[in-house]
Amino acid sequence: MAKENLWGQTGCQLPDGKLCRACCAPLFVPELSKEAGEECSHESAQGCGIFGQRNRPDRCSSFHCRIYLDGKHPEITAQGALIAARALQLGQITREQFMNTLDKIAKANNK
Repeated sequence: MAKENLWGQTGCQLPDGKLCRACCAPLFVPELSKEAGEECSHESAQGCGIFGQRNRPDRCSSFHCRIYLDGKHPEITAQGALIAARALQLGQITREQFMNTLDKIAKANNK
């Protein structure tokens, strides 16, 4: 069964079916010499340019925003909120979806 993401979709899909790219800048990816917070050279308006390819770094392919909803990592709740804020900034989600996502993260980590 595929993992549900912050937006209630599977994998890296957004509600509109496009690929989410909200985690691209926040992640530290040593294989790409990319620091956390820097834009990724593979990021485009369509999503990750190397999504699903063999040369995609392990850090990218193993990351899933579902971690913010599992209730096991309350110390990283702020990271989930930052990813949601970036998705809103990129126009990938609506303000309502952003607020719903923050509620989901808070509820999952305040059990």
